[in-house]
Amino acid sequence: MESQAENGYRTRAVRTEDWRQLKALRLESLRDPLSRIAFGSTYEREVAFGDEVWRGRAARAGGFVALDGDGAWVGTVTVLLEPGEAWLVGMYVRPEQRGSGVAERLVRAGADWAWERPDVSRVRLWVTEVNDRAYALYRRLGFVATGATEPHEPVPGLLAHELALSRP
Repeated sequence: MESQAENGYRTRAVRTEDWRQLKALRLESLRDPLSRIAFGSTYEREVAFGDEVWRGRAARAGGFVALDGDGAWVGTVTVLLEPGEAWLVGMYVRPEQRGSGVAERLVRAGADWAWERPDVSRVRLWVTEVNDRAYALYRRLGFVATGATEPHEPVPGLLAHELALSRP
């Protein structure tokens, strides 16, 4: 599944042979200053993963990458399937591409992939209460707050809110 280039960017599914690029961008994302409020994991945890973990992540269906006109990776998102629903996790766009439409393309690629499964009735995600830019993006794309919250473990006292998008 690959999208046509739009605004100089395209999206496609992550492939098994992409594991090195996936690893590099994920570790970059975990070093981003916003990572503490955006991700439930840390650089210190994931830098210790062996190559087999990264190969496995790349081989798993549901990973998407955004590429610029030169083919450089500029963003990723992963969709995890559960019975009847899907979860968007690990959303990341490089700082220099934020605001360019890359994040929206990635969310749409993940949601479209989830909708190809007839049993998926909604796509869900967690976003922290202080991640205003991400929260605004998800709301603009039709996600609504479910009312569920949970502690965001990397930052004591910070809450994550569940948002969901129902099948169109």
